[in-house]
Amino acid sequence: MSTLSSLLNRPIPDETLNKARLYMTLLEKWNASINLVAKSTLQNAWERHFLDSGALIPFLENERTLTVVDFGSGAGFPALVIALLTKHTVHLIESDSKKCAFLQHVAQEARVSVHIHNTRIEKTPFIQADVITARACAPLEKLLEYALPFATIDTTCLFLKGAEVEAEIEIAKKQWTASVLERIKNPVSASSIIKIKGWQRVGK
Repeated sequence: MSTLSSLLNRPIPDETLNKARLYMTLLEKWNASINLVAKSTLQNAWERHFLDSGALIPFLENERTLTVVDFGSGAGFPALVIALLTKHTVHLIESDSKKCAFLQHVAQEARVSVHIHNTRIEKTPFIQADVITARACAPLEKLLEYALPFATIDTTCLFLKGAEVEAEIEIAKKQWTASVLERIKNPVSASSIIKIKGWQRVGK
């Protein structure tokens, strides 16, 4: 697990590593009865899911506590990883009640403070987000639509995207403009990190 220290460029306390190990153990246990992640990824869950999510943390400010809103949280990636490794206020939005039960169990067992919302994104009460995250949730153009009601002019979106990222960006550009739209290679996986700020519908 020393790779985590390299990724974040700081030592990781043993207590935090123990919480991370517990999270991975619970993921494997619950995945036997709830489809949280693909079974084929469990053997490499640390790199495939935990570190992949942790790659977002260097893009979060440390000077102040941020409000992070995560869409379609599922098994907790990246939201629970962010909550476990930072002091930011993290909101997880997940419509599946069984997945919410898993998220709540991990949060309780690992003593991680999070806010879990068992609802659809578009029906979630207003939360003013400094950062909006998502992983394996929806196409980019849909994520920007979901994100708009939670955003201010300073809100940053950080979305983890896979092989179809270029196609998603091109489709999104037909509907949205942005002051910042960057595709950044994830340093620990084949995924991409999409950073977006100041987005609005084309023609606005």
